[in-house]
Amino acid sequence: MFRGQISADQVRSYLSSARNMPHLEQVLNNIKIDSCKLGADGSVISAAFLGNTTAIKDIFDVRKTLFITMFRRKAFVHWYTSKGMDEAQFEMRDLISEYMSRDEWCGSKR
Repeated sequence: MFRGQISADQVRSYLSSARNMPHLEQVLNNIKIDSCKLGADGSVISAAFLGNTTAIKDIFDVRKTLFITMFRRKAFVHWYTSKGMDEAQFEMRDLISEYMSRDEWCGSKR
């Protein structure tokens, strides 16, 4: 999304020149462009990008490792069990199978 005093032709020109950059050709073939003549507060031209990536997978892997370490020590579990959550609800295999069953259910509804 481009905002401000920039034409669609200028945006296409910038993207065409960026296609020559390494590692961007595949990404730039799948971009949808939109523009708004009204600029963001305090700037003449601005742009926003919304992307879908699996790069966060590594962060989730680190968090999972930290969670398993803390759960084995029962760290913070008392905060949840005191509110009525069962300790079995923390089991990773159960969570994964629940998410997978919901994903399959959602997939059948698409």
